[in-house]
Amino acid sequence: ATEAEARAITVRRQLDLVVICAGMPELRGLPDAAPDALVRQFTQGRHPDWLLPIETAGPQSVYRVSGL
Repeated sequence: ATEAEARAITVRRQLDLVVICAGMPELRGLPDAAPDALVRQFTQGRHPDWLLPIETAGPQSVYRVSGL
């Protein structure tokens, strides 16, 4: 999904957290991902402004949804 689509899904589902794990199969689909896909941001170590990183121990990245 693009960043705009991901944000719309987040709002519609009233999510508070987004969790990403580098081993997720969804992160391996980059060749087919749109240039503005949210997955590309995560694999490049970036994230949208509306996701605030939360420090955790372990391989996952956890973000608090903000400003929606």
